[in-house]
Amino acid sequence: MLSKISKDKKITVSHILLITVLIAIIYSNSINVGFLWDDKALIKNNVYVKSPTKIAEVFKSDWGAGAGKRYNFYRPLATLSYMLNYSLDRLNVRYYHIFNILLHILVGISLYWLLRLLLLNRLLSLLTTLLYISHPIHTDSVTYLSGRAGILVALFVVTGFMLYIKSTNKKSKTLFSLSLISYILSLLSKESALIFVLIIFCYHYIFNLKIDKLKIVSLTIVTFIYLFIRSSIIESSLIANLISLNFIQRIPGFFVAIVDYLRILIIPYGLHFDYGKLTFSWGYYKTLLGLFIFIGSIYYALKTKNRDRVLSLSILWFSIALIPVSNIFYPLPFYMSEHYLYIPSIGFFLIFIVLITKLIKKLDKSKQLKISIYLFLVSLITTYSSLTYRQNNYWKNPITFYKHIIKYNPKSTNAYINLGCEYREMSDINNAYLCYKKALDLDKNNEETYNNLGFIYLTKGNIRSAIASFEKAIELNPQYGSAYTNLGNLYSSQKEIDKALPLYKKAIEINPNDASAFYNLAVTSFIRKRYSLAKEYCLKALELGFDKAHPDFLKTLKIKNNR
Repeated sequence: MLSKISKDKKITVSHILLITVLIAIIYSNSINVGFLWDDKALIKNNVYVKSPTKIAEVFKSDWGAGAGKRYNFYRPLATLSYMLNYSLDRLNVRYYHIFNILLHILVGISLYWLLRLLLLNRLLSLLTTLLYISHPIHTDSVTYLSGRAGILVALFVVTGFMLYIKSTNKKSKTLFSLSLISYILSLLSKESALIFVLIIFCYHYIFNLKIDKLKIVSLTIVTFIYLFIRSSIIESSLIANLISLNFIQRIPGFFVAIVDYLRILIIPYGLHFDYGKLTFSWGYYKTLLGLFIFIGSIYYALKTKNRDRVLSLSILWFSIALIPVSNIFYPLPFYMSEHYLYIPSIGFFLIFIVLITKLIKKLDKSKQLKISIYLFLVSLITTYSSLTYRQNNYWKNPITFYKHIIKYNPKSTNAYINLGCEYREMSDINNAYLCYKKALDLDKNNEETYNNLGFIYLTKGNIRSAIASFEKAIELNPQYGSAYTNLGNLYSSQKEIDKALPLYKKAIEINPNDASAFYNLAVTSFIRKRYSLAKEYCLKALELGFDKAHPDFLKTLKIKNNR
């Protein structure tokens, strides 16, 4: 008996090691990928990330508040994890990527344990997990540092569900308490954690299990407390967002996304980051096909639940997990995105493995065919792993990354803007200008494009065009703090201090964490011989992490910059 237990433990440990090693290998070339897309706002330029004294603010603010941005997301746990990375070696990107990889490993291990409970088969649980962790669509979550919130929520949802099943089987209050804690942590990671309660209901319904009222009440109370806290922190109401974005017209996009999601899950070709804010008609063939697949699969899952419970649960998992990223109940920047699949794809791979299991059972007398199926699964995992490693190469160079997006989505305004910013940082002004002009052609009402064009005109010495660009950015978005700061800098450089001062103050009013605006206020105050005020502003800028202060200026104000 002891030898059997020892053998089981050895097999389990070997499976966990395999999961760990595979992830480490296929993501080894992602460790040096720089800050891309939202990484700069959420990490690099985020004041909260750089100061442990801001922990309370993290729990009271929008996800992007530390950088003066408003995402309308509440994800404090993700920001806390960035704070931990920053404490290790500031903005050394390697620590952030290693952390993401470790989280992906933990998700893989948790999923393996969950599947052991559902499939009651170690080998099939391992194969399903390996298919999941190796698929290239997950580079959008693992390699993209801002995708960490998705990994965190998956970790706590999967772990919480596993603990919930165990607590039900063993009737353990302790295990349920741990499950409830996992649910709370998932809610603090990302809004999509709300699917946890729906998955619990589906589990009870499909497996014909009696619902413990105390457990459901506990989960419900936690959910309502979270919704109350979130609604009090996030300023814009959900209803207002839905009306302004005409969500009814977005519904067909959800069904189109289902078809496209299935395509890239089955054939992961042409993967890229930005699929765009697209709308589709009800008569579009993908809309109708997606609608048929969505309704048909749910009907099948409910109709056949007593014949194959795991298959039914898998179908409902995939369908339910897509709802938070459907663009129906909450507006999102893309009609579909690969990192939206991080949780739903668990259901997809479980469906796949259950169908493979059925096929194996039918081939019970054909050992050779069974071996062929297992070899096919191994070759598929190998192929996925190779594609993931290759996909990471696109992320290693920012220019390559944004050009890769443009290749598959030539209408990506944000890709052109970001590409232009990369060129500008390289002092390639001509290419930066061309990118911004292309972005402007695609969207004439994008304030960020005008703001960036202002920099280009300023660099070229075209002051009038620079002023016009910054003013246009402010006209399009009166709450765009950076444009006020940049216009203030321009006037300051032209010795027009009286025009610069109110612009800096407006920038700070919009974003109280704008270190650059505080520093420039210090400089302008010094020019106006208001030295005590200049020192006060300068100290505030340094406190907010401003690291470009001129040493002579600090010396004049008798300020020691210990950063």
